[in-house]
Amino acid sequence: MEVPLKQLTQRCAWLRRLQMGVGTSLMLAFLLSLNAVFNFWQHDAHSSGIDFFVLWSIPHVWKTKAVANIYAADGQRDIASVLITESSSPQVSTAQREATAINMQLNDNRMAVTGSPLVYALVGLTASGIYEKDLSRFRFASFLCFLGGMLILCRLLQFSLVSTLLAVALFTSSFQPLLADMWVANLNQIQLLSLACFLLFVSLSWEVVAGLVLGGGVMLKPNIVIVAFLAVLVSLADRQYGRMTRLLLGMCLAALLSVAISESYFGQLAMWPDFIQSLPRTLGTSAPMENGNIGLAVLLFRTMRWEVSTYILVILMAIVSIAIYKARWHRAANLAAPPVRGAIESTRSMDGMFVVVGLGCAVMLMSSRLVWPHYYVLLIPLELYLLRPSGGSRPRRRFVISLLAGIVFCLFSRPMWHAMANMLQGSIALNAATALIFILALCETGWQVELDQVKNVASAS
Repeated sequence: MEVPLKQLTQRCAWLRRLQMGVGTSLMLAFLLSLNAVFNFWQHDAHSSGIDFFVLWSIPHVWKTKAVANIYAADGQRDIASVLITESSSPQVSTAQREATAINMQLNDNRMAVTGSPLVYALVGLTASGIYEKDLSRFRFASFLCFLGGMLILCRLLQFSLVSTLLAVALFTSSFQPLLADMWVANLNQIQLLSLACFLLFVSLSWEVVAGLVLGGGVMLKPNIVIVAFLAVLVSLADRQYGRMTRLLLGMCLAALLSVAISESYFGQLAMWPDFIQSLPRTLGTSAPMENGNIGLAVLLFRTMRWEVSTYILVILMAIVSIAIYKARWHRAANLAAPPVRGAIESTRSMDGMFVVVGLGCAVMLMSSRLVWPHYYVLLIPLELYLLRPSGGSRPRRRFVISLLAGIVFCLFSRPMWHAMANMLQGSIALNAATALIFILALCETGWQVELDQVKNVASAS
């Protein structure tokens, strides 16, 4: 059947207008994200990077003075004395001098050495010895990790290119935890890339590599160990023992590789036992809310004078575990069709792990005694997951979830943070946002069962 010439012309004109509109939207989104990235990079131009200074100072001092135990109080004072002496030299940059003074003031003339031997070894292997130069390199590498993590997460969640650019622009321009991380130069953007790569390899069913990446992130900074525990728990609940074994194998390989790297740099294995022995003291450490320690446990201690961090951890982990096993029981009871395989199974695993990553990070943030604003960068994967395209399933529910996720973002935004009169108000806002996103993630564990039913029926038919 021939198509009339007039109708064909109208269709071609409509396609040209659509292409022009997409091209314009893409260009505008690109320019907006480029401007946001530039402003984000300029945000830290005058910061001394006090967190990176701690990471940098350990291998820097080690080159000239071998400290017996960097995690002991005497060793930390020895490190501090070397840094104080060095900061009085006229050849030292202003940034190093300022970072030294701030750290000495905060920690009573000692270095608060709480990081793993792996992170100190990696910084030492890449450092030039010039603090300002190394700080710029670290910030650039961290920013690349953030961009890489965002691109991976948006690709996994099927964001369009325009939506991906807008997400990058939104977070770099307004997400206060990300701006704080760039200011103090901590590890959270690197951890974000670790979590994103973990989700990527789970979606590809490369469980050994996924475990290796996640295990490496835990060895770098153990505060995401809850994510690793929940990842194994989900595999155990789903009775996917092969996947659980491969994840554990990857994590063990990451531990062995981390020990090997640190041992090759420092020349001793004793650092890891010293680090492990220091963990109870580190986990029990707190700081005044006025200094920026704004976690839920700190907020409750300030208002009620109760030390509840352990109770919060136990209660939240119990809630998450029950939700995981309840979802598994509903899935086993309701799915009459045979289990799906291949791409659908990989998608289900990836969706489940997205929620696991978000829940693990939220539990850590609500139960820890020491939570700085930049720690909330770890909620970005869950925030993006809740804002993901609906894909045509339950559009009204997706709209409500996206709206609530937007409220969460607003509570984390830079304008909201600056509108707070004091740290107490900021702590209330951020913990309310964390509690809300935690509840939404719990709801997602149940809703994924409905999605699995639809996919199984479609697969069977």
